[in-house]
Parts: sequence; structure tokens; C-alpha cells
Amino acid sequence: MTTDDRTSAPDPSAPLTLRLRTPDDLLATVPVVLGFEPRHSLVLLSFGAGGGAPSDAAERGPSGRGPSGRGPSGRGATGPHLRIGLPAPDDPPTALAEIVEAAVAPCRRHGVASVAAVVYTPDPQLGAATAARLEASCAAAGISVLALLRADGEHWYAAGDAASAEGGAAPYRNESHPVRAAAVLHGRVVLGSREELANLLAPAGDEVRGPVAAAVAARGAPRPGPAESRWVGESVARAARSGRPLAVEDAARLLVALRLGRHRDAAWAGVGRGEAAAHVEVWLDLVRRAPDGWRSGPAALAALTAWLDGSGALAWCAVDVCLDEEPGHPLGRLVRDFLEAAAPPSWWEEVTGALGDPA
Repeated sequence: MTTDDRTSAPDPSAPLTLRLRTPDDLLATVPVVLGFEPRHSLVLLSFGAGGGAPSDAAERGPSGRGPSGRGPSGRGATGPHLRIGLPAPDDPPTALAEIVEAAVAPCRRHGVASVAAVVYTPDPQLGAATAARLEASCAAAGISVLALLRADGEHWYAAGDAASAEGGAAPYRNESHPVRAAAVLHGRVVLGSREELANLLAPAGDEVRGPVAAAVAARGAPRPGPAESRWVGESVARAARSGRPLAVEDAARLLVALRLGRHRDAAWAGVGRGEAAAHVEVWLDLVRRAPDGWRSGPAALAALTAWLDGSGALAWCAVDVCLDEEPGHPLGRLVRDFLEAAAPPSWWEEVTGALGDPA
């Protein structure tokens, strides 16, 4: 399963602006950016991407899993934001170095000037070791570290301090911070954990999946030809506009159609960052209702649209669902590659421009 959530910089056209002036600001902002409260993780927020050139990439936002508006203000344009899990006790000694490199590499690749980082762990020694490696890696890459904290869920500390937690502890409460209030006003809900985020793709009960499974079994092979591709595109767009779940027969027809690459491509054709959040809801619903063996198609499209909307963590969860069922799924693997590169959603415009209209 994926252990990291790489995402790119916020959409500069959206209204929410989160400013980092204090450690409490940073700690309150991280869950809003990620869409959930991180645990046992290293999180980087980066600034000055491309040597200070403005970024046009979108950052997080479908269904309250994180902001689609502006991210934290810093020095220069906002760059990639990343979360990666810290080593488990039974991981090899090289794991920490690999984790820090996985976090710093996208920042280096995108020309990031500076980062603010939080190490989420109650272990002072692990926090200090992570901080030391991160500072060394950033220094080697020419990236300045604006802030570096360790947080245990109740208190924050200087991340490089391996001494007892009794010294230098400062309490924080994200729930009462103005950043959280601003996020709520913009319709963003912060979930309690990444597991809660992954549960948004969990299968529904048999009473919901059963009728769809029966309708899928009755359909047989997908209908070929451009008429079916048009039906796919129109049906998905209509469901996204209405916000209503697809009828059972339409859900089954769409699941079967997604087996063909041409029809699957028609499902994303014309979907830009402005429409992505609504399309995420269509695919999340279909992933939950799909019978086993039919989840990879809608999961791949959930991953794509979540990434387009800037919700990197949700996109990773959907990629996991897709590739667990079908490891070679082409769209799932493509989105995984984008996420691993912390690619901005604007890259999709270049890809689709090169491919042309699939319908």
C-alpha cells in the first residue's frame, strides 16, 4: 500500500488563503492542506517552487477532504506539499534515509526554495533523527528550512530536541484555531486520520452493491463504438452536475463500459480542475457500489479527478484500490506516476492536449 501523499501547489484562483506566522498556524494548516490529521508522518509544505516563479497547480479539495483554495503563504510561489509515513519499528536502518529522500526529492525537482516541516511522532529520538536528516538533505539541495517542529497530537516541540518531552513543550489545539474555522467556512472538513479518508472508498453493504452486481452480470460485454462513448461522457457529466447517484442500470452500464479504454477516456474528456470535485463524487459513489472485480475502473477515475482537484491523499487511496484489484491498470498507473512526481494538475492539460479528444 502507498505510504506517502504527494500533492502539488494550490490553485491561485481560489479564495482560501492560509498564512503561516507561528508554529500554531503551521500545525493548524497541515490537516487542512492534507484533509486529515496526520500521525506518525513527516509533512512538508514548500514554497518558492520553480525558483520563485508562480505556480498554477491545484491543491486538495473534493468533498471536504482538503482545500482547493490557496495554500499557506510563504516566500514565493507555493510548491509541492507532501506527507510520508515514518519508519515502523521493524523497518531496516536505511528506512529513515529513504523516507527523507522521498520527501525532499520532489522539492528538489520542482526547484523549491524553502520548506516548513512537521514530524508527527511522540518519540523524541525519532523526531530528532528525522529532523537532522531532513535539515542535511535540504541543505545539500539548497532548500532553506523555515520551520521544523515535532508534534505528538497535543504538544509541539523543537524537532531537533531529543531530550525529554518535559522540556520545551507547547500545547496546541487545531480545532479552535482560526485556520480551521476558515476551512469550515469554505466547506472543508478535516477527517481524523488517513484511514477515515480511505474509508470513503470502502465497499457499501450488500443491499447497495447487490442490485448493481446483478445488473452488471446481466449486461455481458460492453457495447463498442462512439455512441457508447458519447453516452458515457454525457451520463457522467449529468451525474456530476446533478449530484445524484446513478440509477442502478446506468451504474452497471457504466461499470461495464469502463472495461474499454475508449469509453474510459470519454469519462474524463473535458473534465478540468473546475469540474473535478463534482466528478470525484460520481466515482467515489461508483467505487462503493461496484461489485468485486469491477472497482478498478471507477477507482482510477476517482484517482484522476481527485488529483485534478488537488486532493493528493484521496488520489493515493483511490490508486491503491485500483492497483490492488488490477495492478496493470493503465490509468491507475498513470495517476500513480503523477502523484509520485508530485506533478501539478496543470500537467494533465498538456497530456490531454497531446492526446486530443478521445470521444
